[in-house]
Formats: sequence, C-alpha cells, structure tokens
Amino acid sequence: MKIFRGKTILYGDGFRQILLAIQKGNCSDTVNASYSSKLQHLDETKSFDEWIVKIGDGNIDGPNDCEAEIEFSEDVVVRSICDHIHLIVSTIYLSFENRLDDQSYFQDKMKEKHMSSNSLRDTELPGFFEESIYSSVVLNDFKASRISNHKLTLKIGVPVILLCNIDQTKGLCNCTRLYIVRLGRNILYGDYLYTLHELTPSNEIISFCFQRRQFPVVVYFVMATNKIIYFFVSRVTNEKGLKVLIYYEEGCPTNKTKSYVYKEVLRYSNILLTMAATPDLLFGLRNNFYLGAYQAAINSGDVQNLKEEDAIERDCLIYRSYIALGSYQLVVNEVDSSAATPLQAVKLLALYLLSTDNKETAISSIREWLDDPAIGNNPILRLIAGIIFMHEQDYNEALKYTNVGGTMELNALNVQIFLKMHRSDYAEKQLRVMQQIDEDHTLTQLATAWLNLAVGGSKIQEAYLIFQDFSEKYQMTSLILNGKAVCCMHMGNFDEAESFLLEALNKDAKDPETLANLVVCSLHLGKPSSRFLSQLKLSHPEHMLIKRGSAAEESFDRAVQTFVDITLLPFSSTN
Repeated sequence: MKIFRGKTILYGDGFRQILLAIQKGNCSDTVNASYSSKLQHLDETKSFDEWIVKIGDGNIDGPNDCEAEIEFSEDVVVRSICDHIHLIVSTIYLSFENRLDDQSYFQDKMKEKHMSSNSLRDTELPGFFEESIYSSVVLNDFKASRISNHKLTLKIGVPVILLCNIDQTKGLCNCTRLYIVRLGRNILYGDYLYTLHELTPSNEIISFCFQRRQFPVVVYFVMATNKIIYFFVSRVTNEKGLKVLIYYEEGCPTNKTKSYVYKEVLRYSNILLTMAATPDLLFGLRNNFYLGAYQAAINSGDVQNLKEEDAIERDCLIYRSYIALGSYQLVVNEVDSSAATPLQAVKLLALYLLSTDNKETAISSIREWLDDPAIGNNPILRLIAGIIFMHEQDYNEALKYTNVGGTMELNALNVQIFLKMHRSDYAEKQLRVMQQIDEDHTLTQLATAWLNLAVGGSKIQEAYLIFQDFSEKYQMTSLILNGKAVCCMHMGNFDEAESFLLEALNKDAKDPETLANLVVCSLHLGKPSSRFLSQLKLSHPEHMLIKRGSAAEESFDRAVQTFVDITLLPFSSTN
C-alpha cells in the first residue's frame, strides 16, 4: 500500500494537523511558526497537554472498558441553575451585553431574518402520494442534514459555514468557514459572494424529496455538544481558555461527565501509522507486475535489506514475471527443491504451462500440497492453485482455495473467476471487500474496470477512465492498451481500438490478448483477420478463441458431411 498515492505529506502535533505553510520559508521557518509559541509556555502547558492525551487515549480514569469518567476542575466549570446558555455566552464573551455597539468586539448588532421557499419535487415523489398533506407550512418545519433551516437569522460579523460546494476553484467548498460582512435580500457578502441555492435534504427518515431555496450556510460557533470530549478540549492551548458547561436534565450542572473511547480503533490506527512510517520497498515491483510491465518488474527486482518473507515475495513476483514472458524453463531450472513453499508453487505453475504433458502431474502435486496442513494455507500456494484451476475452467475447484481471500491478489483473482462464471453479483461483493481494504490499490482499480466492462452500459466509460488514469501515471503496457481498446470496442470506436491494439502489438508481438482482440476488431472493421489468427494459433494454440474457432469448424464440417451423406443416399421407389 502506498499512502496518499505517493504524495509527500508533512504532519505535526502527533498526526493531528498539517503544519503551517510559510510562503518562501525553509524548514526552520516552518518549525518556528508551528512551535515557537508553544515552546515559550511548554512548562505551564505540559500537564494540560498530558491530560488531553489521556482523554484521547481513553486512559483518563485508569484502566477501563471503553467508558471513563472525566472530572473537570472548578476553574473551567460554568455553573448555573436557570439560564445556562446566557451564562456560558457571557462567560466566553466578557461584558457581552455592554459592548454590542463596539464593532471591533462583535462587528454589529443588527440581525436579519431570511425565510426559505420550499416545494415538493414532483419527479421524485413515491406512488400514491398525497401532496396536499405537505403544505409549505409543514415543509418549513422540516430540519435535515445538508440543508439550511427555513428561518436563517444572520448579522454582520457572524461566522458561518457552507453546506455545499459552490465554487471549488475559489475555495467555496463544503465546510468552508467565513464571516458575514454585508447582508442583502438575495445575496450574502463574506470573503466571497453567496447567492440563494436550491438544496435537498439527505435525511433518510423523510420518505419523499423536496427542495429548499435558501442561503447554503449555517451559523458556526466552536461550541460543539455532539463531538467527543477530546475534540473540544484540544481546541485550546491551555486550561485558561477552556470553559465547560455540563448539564443533565434531571439535575443541576456538574463537573463530571462520561467519555467513551473504543481502544480497538486506536490500536488499528497505530497499525496504519506504523505501515505509513515503514516504506514499502516492493511497491514498484508489485505495481509493474500488476500492470503487465513484466520486464520492468524483473529489472526493478534488485531490492536489498528485505525481511525473509518480503524476499520470498520479491522472488515470487520476479519468477511470475518470467512466466508471463513465456520463460517457463528458466523458472523450472532456477527454483530448486530446497526453495520455500511459495517458490515451489510458482515453479509448479511454470511446469503446468510448459507442456501439456506436465498438466496432470502439476495438478496432482498441487492438490497434495493443499491437503498438507503445514503448508496448505499458504496464500501464494492457494493463489497458484486458483490460477491453475481457472486455466482448467474448473471454477468451483478454484474458488475452493481462493474464496477465503487473505491478500489483494486472491481477492482480485476471485473477481476474475466470478466474472468468468457470469456472476457479476458475486464479483461486485468481492470488489466491495477490496475497496474496504484499500480503494486506491492498483488491483482494486483493475478489478473495478473488469467489473465495469462486464456490467456494460454507462460503466464502460468509467472503465476506460481507469485505464486512461493508469496510462498517464505509469509505463504504458499491453495490459493497459488492451483495456482501453476493449472499452473502445464496447463503445463502438473500433478505429481507436485498432490503434491501441497495434501499439500493444509493437510492444509484444506474441501477446495472446492483443492478437485475439485484433481478430475481433478487424472483423468489425471489415478488414482481414487471418494474419492475426494465424499468429495466435502458432504462439498460443490453447487460447480460448482458437479452441472455440476449432470447435465451430469441426461442428460445421460434421454438418456438411451429414448433408453430403444424405444427398448421396440411393433413391428407391416401389412400383
């Protein structure tokens, strides 16, 4: 896995925030800007920082089962018996009521109310829907995520947050925070210009769809009551800046509250951080292999200082690259009997592909190894078994060993097997598993393209964009070019497909998929395909297209012979 698709991201404060960007600054400028103020008060904030970390880690109340009790000091607790909101506002904004006219304190006291216009969306109403029940008065009372309230009360100086993307190129994105500087009837002026928008709710509880014409903003204050405690206590740099109001309906304000931290999530996050901190030395080798750049994979295989299991994976990828290039005998010669199980499995694949005489022996051996409890669960062994049985078109036997998954390659092979079985529904489920593991993984993207090609329709364009993205980011290979060509043929662009396939043929004149796709493409273009078909017969006589063509020729010959036999039967009549 390559974190952030290979982009370099600089983090500070324990992976919690991106460091300040200092224009034309160097490393020292960035460090000084980020930590100078904190270093000055390091001693006085140390205990407060440690307290915050304990809250975030769920250790504030000693060993616990996800639930801990937090006790705040009396200095930060706001106590009130009646008007709690008024008290906490006046505590944070000192002399609030006496300074409403001071623009430097709170800009302006003028308020304006903006009412929305609500209407049902006729095209998205369920059947037998009684529209008269949901008048504009009823719709005005609906509150849902992603839309503003019907009544929006604003004034100059109030901070607001956007609820949708307005103009991403100008920074007007969902969750952008700004201050109102001028109020108009249909326009708000902040750092940018806002106009009325039509918004639709995302609340699944509402069984119908309506639209609300309103400014796409809500008033924003950092007084979050629905966030975890760690979130709001970490927004301040010392205890003096923290004020807390804890109130339960059944009693008076208190200085204690509950905190819930699921430590399994933190442990998993630590694993991800460790993975991010450890460079993946085999990323380039894997990526070249997955995308069909087999010679490049072999050339980049000189990776040193690997752990034993990584060294075995490296050797497996290199030998599988040789197999993909047709150098079966090289693999058989170089992998000896003392090699690790994964390498022995790769050698078995080379033997299987080397000659039809070896197939039965190879299948028998791999079944025997899979039955051995000591090595039978090895992921490379199961992967090779799946590849061999898929070649045999014994898909159920292949899934017997691959369906459990365990690696991205096994998951991707499952997608291929299900698609060959014409079970795109199962392939889609397997793809979702891959997306949950790593949506940006090369194999996940390839599997997405395979599924989109199988589904067809509008998904073909999405598949093409995936292959196009590969062609822009990585070395152009026959696999990528064939992917783009197949997408073009599905969309009826046979001339463009032919150009991609001829480019692929220049890279590898014996690639079976290129030759097979050229046969199909030539037939659609009304061009001769016999040359490509002959090349395919000579280089890959066991290819599916050759087998199906031979079977069709035999069936035709039998039908012709039957017709000839019938016409040559002696005619007899009785007087």
